[in-house]
Order: sequence, then structure tokens, then C-alpha cells
Amino acid sequence: MHTDLDGAVHIACLVADFDWTWAMEDVQRFSDAAGWTVVGQLPREHGADLRTGLDLQDTYARAIYGRAFLEREGFPDQLVTEILVPVTDWMKDTTPERHRSLTNAFAELSDRLVAALGRPTKPRPGVLPEVRWTLSTAVLTLRMNDQSVELRIVNPVHQQWWDSWVAHDDEDEPVADTADEDLEALPDRPRSWPEFSSALTLTLNRLRSDEQLVLTMGQEGIAQFEMDWFKIGCFVRAGMSGGAVQPIPHADRAVMTANNWHAGAGPNEGWWERTMRWPARYEEFEAAADAVSLALRDIIGIGSPTDLQVTGWNNASDYSYPDITAFGVHR
Repeated sequence: MHTDLDGAVHIACLVADFDWTWAMEDVQRFSDAAGWTVVGQLPREHGADLRTGLDLQDTYARAIYGRAFLEREGFPDQLVTEILVPVTDWMKDTTPERHRSLTNAFAELSDRLVAALGRPTKPRPGVLPEVRWTLSTAVLTLRMNDQSVELRIVNPVHQQWWDSWVAHDDEDEPVADTADEDLEALPDRPRSWPEFSSALTLTLNRLRSDEQLVLTMGQEGIAQFEMDWFKIGCFVRAGMSGGAVQPIPHADRAVMTANNWHAGAGPNEGWWERTMRWPARYEEFEAAADAVSLALRDIIGIGSPTDLQVTGWNNASDYSYPDITAFGVHR
């Protein structure tokens, strides 16, 4: 899979400097500025097909129109709602290696765009992650799906409507009933520490904003993971002590420090803490998961991952739960 990093950054900078009016003429004006070709207009003002000239197998892009929507919102002079621009090759099939490639492309391009545009306005981690920059006359979003990574150049009117619709939809969403779900479709529960690390890697990669993943053994919390703005906090107990905080042995401290853990203080005393950035390359998720496995096995002394229970919740919603299916369980 190929990613045109330089081309994507060039487009983003053009978007930031362009004087968007969101009339139909913007499609041709921006295409001229970017060196694109307008292939043709779709029937009934649905949009326009574009060719970007990016260094990809397919240089397809599309402008999407929404005259009725924009008139209803009080902008009769506007027509364009968004322009979708793939910046990686399109992946026909979803495999673990392709997911890794897409995750890495998303992280690398996010880093490049931060350097060019500054800190993003809003992160949206999860299965379909995105980061967003609110510019003077446009909203630019970097988004990853199952097949590609793309840039979305969005009319602010449309973005505001979409955000309000998503927020309303989340409030009305019923709690899912998983009692009758097909349990045979789930993977086997991890029985070895390498299997546990792989499951934790994928779960951290899918974690959404405000979600917490929790590992317990019996009634005692052993580890916790929290998705915050542009980072994931990882917390592991310093030892099984029946609730009392005990001094950390020197040997444990040396091992944990070597794996980028530090001892918690204040309310986190008795816990090891580790933070990883988001977005991140897949190898960074793997490194965090391996560090957790090492702590659970060698520091706490848990014999097998089958001794652990996996659960989670969302601090901001009663309707959103971490995707823990990689561990062979539903929420």
C-alpha cells in the first residue's frame, strides 16, 4: 500500500489558504490551484468526479453537493458540502497487515499535518479514527476507514449540522442487548501472553474518547486504560497487596522504568503509569501492550491471562462501550 504523504500535506496547505465560498465554482477553482482535473459533473447536482494527480494507483476524488440542505440551512448561494480525497491506495480486503499499514499511514500523515497546520482541533479515536482542523473557511479532517486513509474538505455549515446530528443520535441510541449475539463469531480468548498482547494491541487501537478498559482478577482491579485527548493512559498495580500500598522493590522499579513506566503519586500511589500518544503507529500500540504483559506476568506475578477478566465503560456516555471482542468477549 502506498501513501502520498507529500501530496496530502500539499493539499492540506492549499485548503488552509483557499478562499472557500462553497459555490460550484469552488470545485474548478480549487482543482486549478491543486493541479487537479474535473472529470465531470454527476446527474441532478449530486457532485463532481475529480482526478487529483496524487502518486497513487487510483487518483479518484469526489465533490459532493447538497443544494437542498444548504438552502434549508439558510445558505442558498452555496452548493458544495464536502470533497473526499483518498491519500492512500484503496485496500479491497481487510487483513491484519493491511490494518497495520493503514494505522501507520494515518499516524504518519497526522504527524505531518500537525507540523504544517498546528495542533488539531478535535480528535476522534476509535475503529474509524479521525483528526480535525477547523480552518478559517473550511474544516479539514483526516480519516481512516477499512479501505483507505482520506482527507475530507468540509463546508463548515455541513460539519456543524453533522456534529449536532451525531450528538443527538448518540443520546437516543439504546443500550445494545448482546445476549443473543453469535458468540461463535468471536475469536478464542487469549491463553498465552503473546496472544494477550495481540488482543490488547487491537483493543487499545480501537479505544474511543472517554472510554476506559479495565482488567480485574477476582474483585481487584489490576490494570486500567483511559483514552484522553491525543493520548492513552495506562495504569498497572504495583503488586497484589490486598489494598494496602507497599514499597516498590528496587528490582521491580528497575524493570518497569526500563519499559517506560513510572511510579504513580498522590491518588495514583501504588500504581505504575505509562502514557502513549495518539494517533500512533501500530508498533507503538504493540510496545505498550507488551509492556503491560510484562508487568502483569513478571511484576504482579499473574500466571496466565486466563486469570483476568476484561470489561470497560465510557465516562461520557451510557451507550458507548469499549470494543473488547479481541479478547473473545462482548462488553
